Amino acid sequence: MKILFSILLLTLFSAFSFAQQAKEETDSALVAGKGWGIVSLKAKRKIVEAKLGEGENGRKYDDVYFVDYPKKGLQISYTNKNDEAYTIFFYNNQKRYERFVTPSVKTDKGISWTSQPADVIKAYGKPKNDFSDDSGNNAWRRLEYDGIDFLFELGELKRIGIHTE
Repeated sequence: MKILFSILLLTLFSAFSFAQQAKEETDSALVAGKGWGIVSLKAKRKIVEAKLGEGENGRKYDDVYFVDYPKKGLQISYTNKNDEAYTIFFYNNQKRYERFVTPSVKTDKGISWTSQPADVIKAYGKPKNDFSDDSGNNAWRRLEYDGIDFLFELGELKRIGIHTE
């Protein structure tokens, strides 16, 4: 009987721990100029990877290098000098990033993958920059604000970028 009771307690504790971990991963909102919980701008790669797991090294430039986290649905550019997060991109089946899962995220102002450009403008106001190209089958629009931008392709939100303001 004691063994059965111990197994029941262990099962309940494990289920609670798993639920709490899942809740923590979805509770954090994307915040302009800040990040997503511990995955924040200026965070050291070592700290970020303690949370996300090891990433896949990508392109490298003079000042930054990119690391992909396809199982988490994001890509981070880190500074070459200090290994600090410089820009964080979240993907929703954007061209060339189809292998990335779509993370279950939303911004602190309620913008999610189902949001439209009008929703973003209502939540964030007039964009600092509003880039677009309506030609052909690849119509896109990028709304840029201090610390955050939103990329739409064919009317669907495909990328949210968090950057310094």
